[in-house]
Amino acid sequence: MELILWMEADRLGTLLEALDQANLDNQRDVVKNEKRSSYDNQPYGTAYLELFALAYPKGHPYHHPTIGSMEDLDAASLEDVRNFFATWYAPNNAVLTVVGDIDETEIAAAVERLFGGIAANPALPSHPDLTITTSLGGEIRKTVKDKVPDPRIHLAYRAPILSSPDLPALEIACQILAGGRGSRLTRRLVRQEQVAQDVGLSVLPFVGGASLVVGSATLRPGADAITLETLFLEELRGLGERGPTPTEMERARALIESEELALRSDPETIADQIGVYATLLSDPERINRDLAIYQGVDAAAVQRVAKQYLADDRVILWYEPVEVS
Repeated sequence: MELILWMEADRLGTLLEALDQANLDNQRDVVKNEKRSSYDNQPYGTAYLELFALAYPKGHPYHHPTIGSMEDLDAASLEDVRNFFATWYAPNNAVLTVVGDIDETEIAAAVERLFGGIAANPALPSHPDLTITTSLGGEIRKTVKDKVPDPRIHLAYRAPILSSPDLPALEIACQILAGGRGSRLTRRLVRQEQVAQDVGLSVLPFVGGASLVVGSATLRPGADAITLETLFLEELRGLGERGPTPTEMERARALIESEELALRSDPETIADQIGVYATLLSDPERINRDLAIYQGVDAAAVQRVAKQYLADDRVILWYEPVEVS
């Protein structure tokens, strides 16, 4: 543990001393390769980039991908990177989470010894304004022709932020709609109507502005794309109109409890979640309340959020295959 803490403190305190043009060029190439493998050369890999650009207004921090474009990466100078690191990578802008069978007194002393001499940044800039003042204004559609094996629909809806009490209810709604083989969308689109090869729906929680509910379904060969889209939207609308059944609520709670308990068995995941809550909500203890929060969501809340958020303000993105010559 002492060695690991020393390594982290060394990176935070002395990285600028070792950062030169050769290091920057090397790491720039690493990020470029990551972008190629995760986005550019992956079937449907640009879907989130497209959805974010359509779901968030121009100029908003979420409008563009975190990884940036190739042009952004090429344009980053050594001075840019140095200034960015010096501004944001300061101990008064960081959260350190240590999880495991540890002696808290020893760890606290080691952290003070190794990190205590690293200078804070007394002039931390304010974080960007994430407020969104306009709605989507209805349905936004786009079709992308790309080298993909089959047509696929992607959907996005703006959702409440991470701290909102509506978000757990919306996550349960997504479980009811797309959580496993017994979910509404899987039953209807994949098994009964056989218009989709797969289907998914989940929440991407963000700390400000708006989170997103994102969904997708790949068209089954020989099936009709309009039918797939119609049935997908029909199931989303149906949950808001009629609400979940007691059986669906019980199943969704059981799935979420199983997922939560599985996550709690992994120290790295625990550390990550504590760090997220500490950094974004200033509430590391939230991890101990998560399960109770989900268990406290009732059917009426699920129906209300489904009707409110899974409505006509949405992004619909279709991928269509192109012939490869």
